[in-house]
Amino acid sequence: MISLDYLAMPPFSINTVFFDSAGTLVEVPPYSRIWHRIMGDLGLDMSLHRVEVGVRYADLTYGKRYFSYAGRTREYWTSYLGFLLAKLKVEGNQSELAEEMCERFQQHPWSSPYPETKRVLRALKRRGFKLGVISNATDDVTDRLEHVGLAKYFDSFTYSQEAKAEKPHPRIFRLALERAGCKPIEAVHAGDSYDQDVLGAKKVGMQPILVDRREKTHTNDCPSISSLQGIEKLIRLLREDQDESPRTE
Repeated sequence: MISLDYLAMPPFSINTVFFDSAGTLVEVPPYSRIWHRIMGDLGLDMSLHRVEVGVRYADLTYGKRYFSYAGRTREYWTSYLGFLLAKLKVEGNQSELAEEMCERFQQHPWSSPYPETKRVLRALKRRGFKLGVISNATDDVTDRLEHVGLAKYFDSFTYSQEAKAEKPHPRIFRLALERAGCKPIEAVHAGDSYDQDVLGAKKVGMQPILVDRREKTHTNDCPSISSLQGIEKLIRLLREDQDESPRTE
């Protein structure tokens, strides 16, 4: 159930809905599982646990280096994978293996939309809302959403690599608002992370909506929904509230 009491802005002012990507629009496996599968396809015998440990080291080492690879995402992943293979002490030509792993990674979307995603996006577009994506991601996020048939629903895409800031930093949200041409009070942002999506949206004055698919996060400072179908219900409540509000001529 969604209550309008949670909303921090006049409901009739909302004209733009932003979404996080992974965990909100699409389901994506952990990168360690992706690399483990690709390694297996290439005949590299490696336990998942060993790959997970290597990925933790690679993530700590590379961290936010991807900010400096804007427009060169393939180069970033090749460098990252080269480091990972070296850390795992994989035999053979690690540079060639990194290139092949990157090629296979980029040829496959590695994600799938949640069952309700496309229907909800279509419904919001029919209602006249502008839709945008705000994601902690590299610049191939648009291509990945294109691969699974979602990119066509969105009017704008904002990702951390170009913003050089990750959610919850205000910079990425402000860039998204500027790109969409709307004010904070005219937008809502839906995402599955309280720390990144909810707190980040609040910092710039946007209305957050927590997408808590496993219903494990307990919060009373923003609406919480268990699937994107809740977005439709929320919009319906907003419209009904607007229609029932007294008007002066």
